[in-house]
Amino acid sequence: MKQIPICSPKKRNNRSGFTLIELMITTLIFAVMTQLVYNALFTTIKANRVVNYSFDIPRKALMLSKLFERELTGIYLPEIIPPPAAKKGTKRKKLSKYIMKFGLIGKEREINFTTLINLDETKEPAVGDILEIGYEFDSGDKALIKRVDPYIDDKLEKGGDETEFKMSLESMKFEYYGKKWESSWDSVKAKKLPRAIRISFELVEVNERDQYTEEEIKAMAFKHQILVLLPNAVDNKKS
Repeated sequence: MKQIPICSPKKRNNRSGFTLIELMITTLIFAVMTQLVYNALFTTIKANRVVNYSFDIPRKALMLSKLFERELTGIYLPEIIPPPAAKKGTKRKKLSKYIMKFGLIGKEREINFTTLINLDETKEPAVGDILEIGYEFDSGDKALIKRVDPYIDDKLEKGGDETEFKMSLESMKFEYYGKKWESSWDSVKAKKLPRAIRISFELVEVNERDQYTEEEIKAMAFKHQILVLLPNAVDNKKS
């Protein structure tokens, strides 16, 4: 009996690589996972910025408030005392050729004053510790410039060393209360100090301002107001 040979089927060739459908599915899964990771990372960064903004901006506002309150409450305006009358037949001698201006000269974005204060906060101010201090808000650079002059002279608005504070200020305005709120004050001419000073300012923490519109920046502004009563607000006696 003849044996019939059985032919074995041909083996299939082993496949290498991926098909087009598999590549598309893999790409889709990778894109979805990337989007999920990006969203989670973006949300975390945004939440971190919100938390930092919530704590940092009020902290800056409080620091600025304490600084103004400490210096403005020490505004010094000495009472004008007339010099002694000269004897008959003699001329009155000048006590000093060196003229000193005390008080406050303020505008809407600028304030200059003499204050009885010590630069060292750990010590109490002593008699004669009078400084000439000025603040000016630069609306262009959004910076607050402070000027300190330890020598009192006849120029209340000039002199001393300047320090620039960049603390996310968007706007700042000074107002002065006599019988009503005014945008300027000159105690040299008025011979008296205002009874109160009101400082209004806005803080905005924006790193890249080009990404936001003016309306969005205004919406993010942290508005704060300081009201300082002047204990030394007395009228000077005219000589």
